[in-house]
Amino acid sequence: MINQHQNKVAVISGADRGIGKAISEKMAAANIETVLISNNLSGLEEVKLGIENFYQNEPFVISLDVRDSNSIKTAINNVVKKYGHIDYLINVAGVAYFGGIELCTEEQWDETLNVNVKGYFLLSKAVFPHMKKVKSGTIINMSSVWGVKGAATMIAYSTSKFAVEGFTKSLSEEARPHGIKVASIVLDKVDTEFREAMRDHVNFTNEQKMCMLTADDVADTVSWIIGTSSRALPSSIVLDAFLWK
Repeated sequence: MINQHQNKVAVISGADRGIGKAISEKMAAANIETVLISNNLSGLEEVKLGIENFYQNEPFVISLDVRDSNSIKTAINNVVKKYGHIDYLINVAGVAYFGGIELCTEEQWDETLNVNVKGYFLLSKAVFPHMKKVKSGTIINMSSVWGVKGAATMIAYSTSKFAVEGFTKSLSEEARPHGIKVASIVLDKVDTEFREAMRDHVNFTNEQKMCMLTADDVADTVSWIIGTSSRALPSSIVLDAFLWK
């Protein structure tokens, strides 16, 4: 479990729904200050209201595009001015499109790689110096089973998650001497709105959805990672949908 501290600060991208929302709520429940990032301001405000009502924790909402380096630099500087430090960065924001090499458009390819990889890079790059200064911090990147094996029908998404795995491992090597942990969570099937982007191509029955992971399952794993001792680095966790057949 997360140590109950009111002086810890977590930055979560993609916090307006699904996994990002569940992680934000889990952080707030543990008295961790939450910084909610997304390009969907109305979604962020809804999550913020829910956290305020249930956990008496007032999140800091930042609406931005994770592909915009200037906006990210400004946002992270504002977070540090407000709280003095950043303890956790959880990179969740992402997009996915259905299609192999023939169906995937150039625009879809560029958007997927820029959001899913560049977004993680830019946020990590902005947060890293602040963690390095205090020789402490944890960065967690949401990955996928399609980042360790190819997906014929999701070529752009799979490629982006392979890149996330490489980014995580490379950043971990750089961060280790500075006391910063970097980990990835390799996700199997998760029942969130994220898959709705592919609803015209892939449909799941209610029974199948019940066998998927939930956003709360992922949030529990994030909680476990950041609750590990300074001696332990869960560098990559594969979270299987155990009931899936």
